[in-house]
Amino acid sequence: MVQARLTRLLDTAWPALALVLAAAGVVRLGYVLTLENALNVTFEADPLTYDQLARNLLAGRPYVGASFYFPAGTENPTALWDPLYPLFLAGIYALVGHDFLAVRLVHVVLGVASCGLLYVLGRSIFGPRIGLLGAGFAAIYPFFIYYTGQILTETLFIFLMLALLTLARAVAQQRIRGALAVLTLGITAGLTVLTRAEALYFAVILIVVLGWWSAPLRTGGTPGWRARVSSLIALVVVFAATLSPWVGFNYARFDRLFVTTKLGYNLYKYYHPRMTADQRVRSDDIPLPDLTGLSEPEREDRLLSAGLGFMADDPGRTARFMVAKAGLLFKLTPSNEINRRYALVSLLSYGVLVPFMVIGAIISLRRWPLTWPLLLWVVLGSTSGILVFAGIRLRMRIEPILLLFAAVGVVKLVEWLWSRRAAGREMEQPEQGGG
Repeated sequence: MVQARLTRLLDTAWPALALVLAAAGVVRLGYVLTLENALNVTFEADPLTYDQLARNLLAGRPYVGASFYFPAGTENPTALWDPLYPLFLAGIYALVGHDFLAVRLVHVVLGVASCGLLYVLGRSIFGPRIGLLGAGFAAIYPFFIYYTGQILTETLFIFLMLALLTLARAVAQQRIRGALAVLTLGITAGLTVLTRAEALYFAVILIVVLGWWSAPLRTGGTPGWRARVSSLIALVVVFAATLSPWVGFNYARFDRLFVTTKLGYNLYKYYHPRMTADQRVRSDDIPLPDLTGLSEPEREDRLLSAGLGFMADDPGRTARFMVAKAGLLFKLTPSNEINRRYALVSLLSYGVLVPFMVIGAIISLRRWPLTWPLLLWVVLGSTSGILVFAGIRLRMRIEPILLLFAAVGVVKLVEWLWSRRAAGREMEQPEQGGG
């Protein structure tokens, strides 16, 4: 009886989803209200730079700020930092002033919306039970709650990535078609890349595959090659147009077409002979070559060449570093533990769910025609961390999908246990009748 009622509730889902979203809002709001209305800088100074870039935008100095390519404390034209989040901050500052609480309140809204998107995505692929449980995990997941209060890209990026995956699923199902499909998918893909450039290759693959195979501009039936080509071209054009203001701005400043300059410095630093596999060597202890008189893209070229040289000079060390980075990316406790309580929170949330994430990912492989975008993002999102720099913050970008896989693992395990229990009861009934 209890099982039947629970099943009906989960299959109906909307009342339960409302409770999940309410819980997500309450815990996030409660957390951000405990924070001082100031920058909360813990392990890294990125919030300081994002805030600096946003204030400079409002002051008419667009994308001028600190950069790893120049001495600490200086401000220079930079493309190291992805552009959308500073613009996002500047928009909030323009409306309500230099108020960090306002930013965190917008983060709360985005966090709740992300839980809703995870439900829609999970329901469309795996069914309402898994979608609801995945959203439930995300609603109370400690790391998502923590980053709601940080002036960092994670909350915005997770929202946009889930929106992109949800739209991709809707286009594949033909629930969104025509110009609306092309515009929403292309623009969302572009905004996602402008928030974290690591999503570029994933966005390109997603657009190419959906443009060709789903052909959203088709009028009906099986798409012909003309419908496929026109859909592909339209998606690429919208995607490129979304990126073009930033790329064009960089061309005007640096006389070069590019999206970001972050790769060169990161490869140089994290494969430098002084760096260790645990990534704990301070930036100040990694000497830079003479970069005098070079623009930021030119400095990136020099450091990128040197970093690739470090990797090629000792392939065995490079391989060991990548293995170590994979371990850091999926470590049960964060690398920068504040105290034992912080590590315990990680173990009791991420640590408990890891086995179910693995089980769910394996199950998802069997349904690859439906799950390939999720699996592809997990692979590509992990690869960028394993190649360069790994840590809990880098895992955050794939963690919503890992939580959805955990929901798959939990639901399938419960269904298996219920089926075993039901089979056992059926075997007992004949025996009791015979006696």
